[in-house]
Parts: sequence; C-alpha cells; structure tokens
Amino acid sequence: MSTNTGVWKWSVSLIGLAVSTSHCTAQSLTWLGALNYRSSLATDVSADGSVVVGFAFNQNFDYRAFRWQNGVMEPLAPRSGGWSQAFGVSADGNVVVGDAMDVVGRMAAFRWTARDGMQFLGALGGALGRGTAASANGSVIVGFAEDAQGRYLAFRWIQGQGMQNLGALGGSTSEAVGVSADGSVVVGYFVNETGNPRAFRWTQATGMQPLGTFGGLSSCIDDADLLAVLFAFGQTGQNLGRVDTNCDGSVDDADLLTVLFNFGQGC
Repeated sequence: MSTNTGVWKWSVSLIGLAVSTSHCTAQSLTWLGALNYRSSLATDVSADGSVVVGFAFNQNFDYRAFRWQNGVMEPLAPRSGGWSQAFGVSADGNVVVGDAMDVVGRMAAFRWTARDGMQFLGALGGALGRGTAASANGSVIVGFAEDAQGRYLAFRWIQGQGMQNLGALGGSTSEAVGVSADGSVVVGYFVNETGNPRAFRWTQATGMQPLGTFGGLSSCIDDADLLAVLFAFGQTGQNLGRVDTNCDGSVDDADLLTVLFNFGQGC
C-alpha cells in the first residue's frame, strides 16, 4: 500500500490478524502466523487486502520479514541469512520494502519481488537505511538512509535511476513514510533545528515543504513515535529516552504496545 494510511494490520505475541469489513456489518478475523517465532507484527497491506507484510521475531530479537498471501506466510530473508523486516508493500502486492542485514551485518534498505528476490537499494553516502513505502506498481520507493556524516535522511528511489536525497530543511534528520500511487508525492517528517519533528510534503517541483503544526511542539503520538520505538527495539540501557516508555531499561514489547494503544492521541 502506498501511504500506510487508513489500514494497519497489527499482530503481537504470536498474533497476526487481518480484519476485513463488508458494508460495515460483517467482519472476519484471520490469524496469519509467526513463522515459528514468538511474535509477529503486520505493517502494511496491498490495495485489495490479499497481501500482508510485516516481520516476526523471537525472544532474542531475531527478525524475519514476511509476505502473507492465500493463507501462506512466506519468509523474506537476505542471502546472508541475517535479520530482515518488511514495512511496506505496493498496491498490487508484488513489491515489498523494508530493511535487512547485508553481508557485513548492517541493516540496509531493500526491495523484494518474487522474480528478483531481495535487492539492496544503497544509501546516501553511508551504509544503513530502510524502505518504508512503495508506489502502486513498486517502481518508486521511499524511506530513510544514512549519509556520509551519519545522519538519517529521507530518500526517494526510482527503478533504473537510483536513490535521491530529499534533504531535511536545515534539520538533522528526516524520514519519508508514505508515497502517492504514482510516486510523485512523498510525505514524512523532519527534525528541525530545535529538535522537534515536523510533517513534510515533497514533490520534484517544490522540494520538501513543511506542513505546519497546531501550535504545539510535539504532543501527537504518531508515526514518528512508532518508528522511533521500532528502530530502537531491543536496545537496553539507563538513558534510552522517550522510546523506553515504561523506563525499565529496555525497548521491548511493552513499549511498542504503549505506542500502539495510544496511537493518534494528541494529534
């Protein structure tokens, strides 16, 4: 799905679920599985709801991306056999994007198709990155990647052309989290000079444009908070910041559930 807007399919602690509605009256619940791991999390769905993507993980935080279709959960693993996570799928369900461990153990942005398998997209002068969303046909992918200074910046990748740095409007960080069906409009957030996240809209003609706020600094529990927890998942320590929501010294299932259960509050 191109923008991750409107439909989120979550599965936690061995729960993978897909909810479909017909005229707002009939509902069905389908357990997707967890690839024999402890838990699974669905992150995106194709336009017709027949393809679901996400990742499964165990108590050792070993991640494996999956693509679910027709009752079968297929693992998507890099050739190195390392970790992988899927965060987006094209509207037609044929292209999956996310991040996976490369041959030297770095998590890098990938694009997957049944024909070509998992292909790494590169970065912006650094090594790390993640694909977060794809256009309707999967020819345009957006996400974030590391530059030569170690900053994470939003990118737009086009098949046959490569990766384009979308900038950060003078800030330190940016991330693209959605793209229009035709791939021409990218949305996401950047962190400004004062350290506060701000929504943006990007086109080739206008570049990155801030969308403004309702006057507050950052009281909305939204994609930025969710992605921050996901990116820090598994970290331990005494000074983890806002991603350690219960201050227990570990970014784990409890922190993820806190964000999910409060998602949208203050927005």
